[in-house]
Amino acid sequence: MEIIRNKAVSTFVQRNRSAVIRMGSSPSGFSAELSRIEGTFFDHDKVELGYLQDQLQTAGENLENETTMANYLRYRDLLGRFAKKVMSIAYVIDTMGSGDQLCHEVVRVINKEADDLYHMVMCGQRYRIMIAGKIANIKGMILKISV
Repeated sequence: MEIIRNKAVSTFVQRNRSAVIRMGSSPSGFSAELSRIEGTFFDHDKVELGYLQDQLQTAGENLENETTMANYLRYRDLLGRFAKKVMSIAYVIDTMGSGDQLCHEVVRVINKEADDLYHMVMCGQRYRIMIAGKIANIKGMILKISV
């Protein structure tokens, strides 16, 4: 069993450690309870990712149809929230090496399903991301001109 650094799960387990231990002294009782807790959080994560994906799709369509600053800001916010959520459940970063000179960070995929969803959404949103990038460049030029 791979241990996943999920802040929500570890916080729950730390706060309720005595309750989990009391549930059964056998390791299988603990494993079953931990699996149940992780499954609940993963189901919640799936629902939240689906919701964010739907909102991102709608915001992207709005941006395509009407390229206003409000639509751009909404799309950019949702894209960031979606990416942050996927990063929190799909990947873990391990630091390897000792000292400041030879320190490497290795990114491991711990949730393949979330990783696949992230790549699928980003490929599907490629055109809209390019639109958002162009708007950001234009916005930057406007700010430079007005300063």
